[in-house]
Amino acid sequence: LEVTVTGADQDDLQPLVFSHPGLVVTQVSTAAGEFDAAASAVNNKFEVAISVDVPVGIYEVRASGRFGLSNPRSFVVGAREQIISSGSNHTVETAQEIQADRDVVGFTDASKRDYFKLELTAGQRIIVECLAERIGSRANSVLTVLDEQGQELVQNNDGIGVDSLVDFTATNAGTYMITVRDFVYRGGAEYLYRLLIKSGSHVDYVI
Repeated sequence: LEVTVTGADQDDLQPLVFSHPGLVVTQVSTAAGEFDAAASAVNNKFEVAISVDVPVGIYEVRASGRFGLSNPRSFVVGAREQIISSGSNHTVETAQEIQADRDVVGFTDASKRDYFKLELTAGQRIIVECLAERIGSRANSVLTVLDEQGQELVQNNDGIGVDSLVDFTATNAGTYMITVRDFVYRGGAEYLYRLLIKSGSHVDYVI
């Protein structure tokens, strides 16, 4: 996938530095044009290839350039289909349709919630886990499950640290909605979240 680096002091960036050797980086180049003798590197864009033997997890990545190495940022490797939030799903009526056993990536918007809807059968259990603080986001997430009429069924704020987690079993078959927002309704590019919507088991803790 393509990764774009933003921020200050990014002169002469080199390929990104990952904490796992199976994450292989090449710098994006522009194609040679009619008046260009050769292709040229794009300073802040990189292609990241994930080897099949890289375990699912959270890894560190740093930018490297003229002024040295940056602080680490989190890079998540998953094993399931990833869905990008539409960014326009801020009401019950505009809820984005999703399915269980998917990962959803988005950003919270100020003074708004993101709505996602999915079909559940009677007795079906889902676990919705939000990655935010654990991947360097400023979001303090709040997860809510609503019925088709928009009535709140369950809510969680601090399930794993300040990241939220909901364990929900549908009483009846039908359409249910999951909403995510920041605790004090903040938003922007630094308020990233990743929802893990799982129908299987969840490791609560290890001794």
